[in-house]
Amino acid sequence: MIKKLIGFVFAGVAITSIALAGWGNGGFVDTPDQVGLGGTSSDTINTAQGNVNTADESILDVVKTFINYVLWLLALIALGVLLWGGFQMVTAAGDDGRYKAGFTILRQAAIGLAFIALAWIVVRFIFFIIGFIVQ
Repeated sequence: MIKKLIGFVFAGVAITSIALAGWGNGGFVDTPDQVGLGGTSSDTINTAQGNVNTADESILDVVKTFINYVLWLLALIALGVLLWGGFQMVTAAGDDGRYKAGFTILRQAAIGLAFIALAWIVVRFIFFIIGFIVQ
């Protein structure tokens, strides 16, 4: 039983890492420069106050930003549910019913994180294809 629990915890950590992989580049979906959709580094003007972006946001930029926020929110909610399930398992105090309920919550949250990671991969692929079509 403990080996299964450790396996699920490691799987949850791995899935969470995959789901949150967009942290380094500012989000889950590539920026327009990365997929070749609008916006270039020449769209900025250097001023005394700093760089000012003069490019208008396209509808694709707005959609990407929205998708980023939704995926981040879902990942955070799933992480909270993972923590709640683990907390229920730890505080079961020998009660098999509460332990099994916590384990069920933990398993379902891990499955949810897997679907979030899959959604992230699919969305990246779709915008990658759109980048080739638009060019």
